[in-house]
Amino acid sequence: MFSAVQKDGKTLYLFPRHSRKWLQEKKQNEEFFCPECKEKVVLKLGRQRMEHFAHQKGTHCTEGFERESDYHMSGKLQLYQWLEEKKLNPVLEPYYPSIRQRPDVAFFHEQKSYALEFQCSAIPPDLMEKRTKQYRRIQSSVLWILGGKNINRKGERKVALTNFDYFFAAKSPAGSWFIPAYCPAAKIFILLNNLTPITTKNAFANLSIIPFHQFTLERLFAPSHKYSFSSEEWKREIRSQKLNLQMRCRKPHDLVHELYSLGLNISLLPPFIGIPVRSAILLESPPLIWQTYLFMDHLFSRKAGEIFTVNDIFHGFARRLDEGMLHARILPLASDYSQLTPIMEYLHVLEKVRVLESLNTNTFKLIQKVEVPDHVVRQQNLEEQFYKQYEKMLFF
Repeated sequence: MFSAVQKDGKTLYLFPRHSRKWLQEKKQNEEFFCPECKEKVVLKLGRQRMEHFAHQKGTHCTEGFERESDYHMSGKLQLYQWLEEKKLNPVLEPYYPSIRQRPDVAFFHEQKSYALEFQCSAIPPDLMEKRTKQYRRIQSSVLWILGGKNINRKGERKVALTNFDYFFAAKSPAGSWFIPAYCPAAKIFILLNNLTPITTKNAFANLSIIPFHQFTLERLFAPSHKYSFSSEEWKREIRSQKLNLQMRCRKPHDLVHELYSLGLNISLLPPFIGIPVRSAILLESPPLIWQTYLFMDHLFSRKAGEIFTVNDIFHGFARRLDEGMLHARILPLASDYSQLTPIMEYLHVLEKVRVLESLNTNTFKLIQKVEVPDHVVRQQNLEEQFYKQYEKMLFF
């Protein structure tokens, strides 16, 4: 950390920087304390790392939860300098006694208070959610920025994300999900926008890389919505995922075995199973998985004209969650969004592609008995027709 409290109660800030000689005198003649836990901290003046304060071993302070790396310290300092460039008068590591927290940087913009947190190493989701709620308690919005080194790019529009990386997902005003990141080593901002999960770890995203001096605050608040993948790319991924599921089928109670017990084959499912929906990020289970379970539980055995309710769907979904067949995603910055949202989005897509008819907000009718292809050629023909007809609607 770059600030600590002296014995006289005044705070010593290490930035703007002081001369090494002056700091050495301070270190010899002064004691320093963490503004949060009041424990003693040490002024570090090494030759290889920038000057900073550090807790001693064995601290119980939440500030000492993660040992600050050079990468983290450089990042928050550069973000502070970036906000200075924007003439927003940022404050480095201010302490808020009422909530016993201090963000990496704080600033005001358009008469609103903001706390900026730059996070590089994993922390528990409940701690991240708690910090966020505490800032909101004092009427301060919080901006969480992921360390850019965490971004694992798998292609031009494809990334691999850990559960921790997903903690930073937020919803833009345009309705798409995005993750902001910053890399102090390269001095670049990285925006992953229109995040659309394919598997538990892999997702499509529009990936923007913007140099430090060119990045605007508006892009952090409201990243532009951009087309991030094509129907051909999506189809290839879903086909690959089906093949992998067949190859890796091990447990007698898994998805593939359950399909077989119904006389179904994962490679011969109707083309509307395994399609993208805007809020799929709220579920850790891939779209192909949870949509297949929904099909088996509520559509496969129904006759044309049969009616079912949204509550029927939700109860079936909850059962699959309880049995560990489906998994919800932990998103600390999206606790206001229901994990049932992608289910509702999917039902409305099925309405638009003429599988279902909505009778009211809680009731749907199956328009016609669902055709299950009996061989691969038929399945691929139906799939081509489906994506050609509904491409513009499905790919946002």
